[in-house]
Amino acid sequence: MGVLEAAILATVLSASQAPKVSVSLTPEARSVVPGQPFTVAIRIDLERPWHVYWRNPGDSGVPTIVEWRLPKGWKAGPLQFPVPKRFGSEGGTAYGHDGEIVLLAQITPDAKATGTAKVGANVLFLACLEACVPGEAPLEASVRLGPSPLVDQTAKPLFDRARKALPSTARGLSTAALAESDAYAMRVGGLSDMKEAYFYSDEPNVISNAASQPLEAIDGGFTLRLARSEYAKKPAARLTGVLAVTDAAGKTRGYQLDLAIARRP
Repeated sequence: MGVLEAAILATVLSASQAPKVSVSLTPEARSVVPGQPFTVAIRIDLERPWHVYWRNPGDSGVPTIVEWRLPKGWKAGPLQFPVPKRFGSEGGTAYGHDGEIVLLAQITPDAKATGTAKVGANVLFLACLEACVPGEAPLEASVRLGPSPLVDQTAKPLFDRARKALPSTARGLSTAALAESDAYAMRVGGLSDMKEAYFYSDEPNVISNAASQPLEAIDGGFTLRLARSEYAKKPAARLTGVLAVTDAAGKTRGYQLDLAIARRP
């Protein structure tokens, strides 16, 4: 492990019944430019079949959280999560990740930063199988400030895998959402031969996590029916989240969506 990469591995669960897990923080660049954002990766390597949770954990669990410790004037952007999976639980359906989980975030240094700076993060997560064990990992990495960025080539495979696992934009797709009496109808055009589709809402209490999402094929796409959450106080104005689609060959892709919900006249 290179000194400049400064990825600190930490076994954060020590109980005998807990899974094996390591957590690391890796900057994409060895040298960064003041005022210009660069990307860092939080990697959680979790023993299967245990899982941790997505930003919306679904019917149980808690989101995976990163608390940043940055120099004065530095800023961190939102966490970018891989496309989530569904996990059954006594409380219904949970949303999360297993195996290797890589979260990305952009860090913007202060425009006047110089020398070498430390980027710190405290990663909080809940690892669950039949029981749940909380985990916490304090991490730190160093970067140099310079006139031009210098990418760490040894970290390239990690960032390539992480970006491949992120949901794509919905560019090229036609999408719409319509409110029904107790559900939302999501129409997606530009995708055909889909074997399965599931929408993961960014926000809790919008759709029912445990309810099935019937898929109806239409010309050039499909319609997905999303049951409204029994905990929703009123119909939602938008559907934001990740649409995961699996084609006939079994390949799953994710698309980030943000749809205004139309009302019937």
